[in-house]
Amino acid sequence: MPEGQRWRGVIRRVAIALVCGWLAHDLLAVPSAEARTRHRRHYTRSRTTPYVRSTALAALFPDAARDTTRATLEAIVDRAATEAGGVAGVAIVHLETGERVVRAPDERFPMASTYKVAIALRLLQRVDAGEISLGDTVLLRRSDLRTGSGRISARHPNGGRMTLLELFRAMLTESDNSASDFLLRVAGGPGAVTARVHDLGARELRVDRPEVRMAFDYYGLTSTPPESTWTTAVLSKLMNGSPYPVRKQAAADFLLDPRDTTTPVAMTDLLARLSSGAALSAASTTLLLDTMEQCETGPGRIPAYLPAGVRVAHKTGTWSSTDGITAALNDVGILTLPGNGGHVAIAMFVKGSRRSNGRIERCIARVARAAYDHWAPFPAAAETVVPNFAAQMPVPAEAAAESTASGH
Repeated sequence: MPEGQRWRGVIRRVAIALVCGWLAHDLLAVPSAEARTRHRRHYTRSRTTPYVRSTALAALFPDAARDTTRATLEAIVDRAATEAGGVAGVAIVHLETGERVVRAPDERFPMASTYKVAIALRLLQRVDAGEISLGDTVLLRRSDLRTGSGRISARHPNGGRMTLLELFRAMLTESDNSASDFLLRVAGGPGAVTARVHDLGARELRVDRPEVRMAFDYYGLTSTPPESTWTTAVLSKLMNGSPYPVRKQAAADFLLDPRDTTTPVAMTDLLARLSSGAALSAASTTLLLDTMEQCETGPGRIPAYLPAGVRVAHKTGTWSSTDGITAALNDVGILTLPGNGGHVAIAMFVKGSRRSNGRIERCIARVARAAYDHWAPFPAAAETVVPNFAAQMPVPAEAAAESTASGH
């Protein structure tokens, strides 16, 4: 072996070792949220350093910076699923080739707000059929407003008029619960949404209740006032007034309830049909995917460790915690890989975990990055991928506050 080639091999092995060591330190040795809040300036600087180092090495040794084997992807998925705590399910599918990696593919998981993708699909089916128009203006009454994620109830505390398009965007970008429950009715109700996704092949995905009814069940509320009397204050009082023993038992039952659940494979099957254009007209497909790309929730999940510029159309789902157990923390979406890399559908669901939300989110982020590394084509040396530092930085504690009922 020529001397120069031998030394290049040695340098490459050293680079790989350094990258692995720095990334392991960065992803695993994470201070507590309290420590980050107390020392945010120092923490931000120290967290940035490993990414700068790894990026510099990636620029020098682009082929050594990514391990693209299927075995590596499967190992990262398994490790992330274990690290997330509780029960984790993963389905990853390269849509052009059909290659997939799964973990607990047939386990049922509470969808939380990821079920808003199914509502959107059914709503746009009605648009394509000419039954409704997204330009239609509708009236939201005070009784239509919901607690939890979203900003509509704060912007319109007494209700107000909005277009269906405004509600559609709020449901998907802000994960707005007021918009979601209203649009579920416009879409024809849970039965119509479930029938539609079953027609599209996602037969293990079911939609049964609006968000507010899910919250009632989670808090163990068996008797509630007439819907016409609901306000956000009334709903908050109901949920906050649930006795702890009742809520604890109801939260445990919630994890066993088959309603509003899916399997990871069913969700990626649905995303595949959306991506292929088989679910909707071309215009509606573009609208839905473009809106999902504007998702404001879950920046620490699927998009967090992906290179800058990678298109990510995703929808998060988060549910409350009781007795230290988070009912659900999810993210589902479609990556558009650079060049001729194609598309990857990802669904990761975690239920019943005692881990912090930030720790679970980092597991989802690592799975998404591993999928990218496995299927994305290698760039030319002059086009070396640079990680998105801003997306990889931790979310400040006050910006990551979770909803008291259902989340994003």
